[in-house]
Amino acid sequence: MSAPRILLTGAGSAIGYGLLKSLRAAQAGYHLVAADTNPESIGFLFTPHHYVVPPVKDPAYWPAILRICEQEKIGFVLVGSTVELPFYSTQKKQLEKESGLQILCNTAAVVEIGNDKLLTQEFLRDHGLPYIHTTNQLDSLSLNLFLKQHPFPLFAKPRHGKGSQGLLKIERREQLQEQSLEDYVLQEYLPGEEGEYTVGLLSGRQGEILSCIILKRELKYGMTFRAERVEHAGIEAYCRAVAAALPSFGPLNFQLRLRQGQPFLFEINPRFSSSSYLRTLLGMNEPHTLVHYLAHGEILQPAYPSSRIAVRGFEDYLLPA
Repeated sequence: MSAPRILLTGAGSAIGYGLLKSLRAAQAGYHLVAADTNPESIGFLFTPHHYVVPPVKDPAYWPAILRICEQEKIGFVLVGSTVELPFYSTQKKQLEKESGLQILCNTAAVVEIGNDKLLTQEFLRDHGLPYIHTTNQLDSLSLNLFLKQHPFPLFAKPRHGKGSQGLLKIERREQLQEQSLEDYVLQEYLPGEEGEYTVGLLSGRQGEILSCIILKRELKYGMTFRAERVEHAGIEAYCRAVAAALPSFGPLNFQLRLRQGQPFLFEINPRFSSSSYLRTLLGMNEPHTLVHYLAHGEILQPAYPSSRIAVRGFEDYLLPA
């Protein structure tokens, strides 16, 4: 049986680059094809099969992807770009039907919840799961009611932002007038003394859990730069419950903190993580696990190394002339 043939979009992004490195590290004989809008994409350095494509908003984008898939006999499409994710998630069934491809991303409903911090917390609340009290009602009356339950400090976050971009710690009411908080939400403050965690979880087409890895992380420049693999039954049970409630297919990337030992999610990224290669180094190769399962029906067991700690650095590459 020939090895799967995989197209990776957004090959030059932090997510796409990590996925490409992980699939190469699997040494599974994959035929890897990279696509990117940038002709100087770093992902092009890691496979001889690569193509420049139009931006996803260009009507020529999908026809270009189809031509590549036909030429390269692609079976699986991995979405490595957050910019392209809405296109694939909203049209997933139709795109798969017309192309015969397996597009490995979550549905639009899951992506919508994950991309909206208010919807995320309302979803958790409505499913009886621990949640962070959150509001987008910032008028004086609503704010007074919120502050009665949740005194300062608070977190202010862009409702549709990602990661720690735009995050503000609000310690007094005057800051709310000093800041421009259009399309922001306010959240009760969740201290970080008990650590911050990133969790990668994969679900199969019937909701079965293919893998779950919990990393205690340290951040730099808004990204995980040090990750320690840990076991935590409470965190794993919580994340499994969220994945089942969504319901998810493929990758989920959770960010959470603990309060008195109880995990609270503050972000659900319904996609592969930019930390995917850190997870591969720590024994959980997520893109390989998902593709192998879909191609062969077998759930791979993790290959945890003796070391539990991985760190991120910078690499420099010379582009070909």
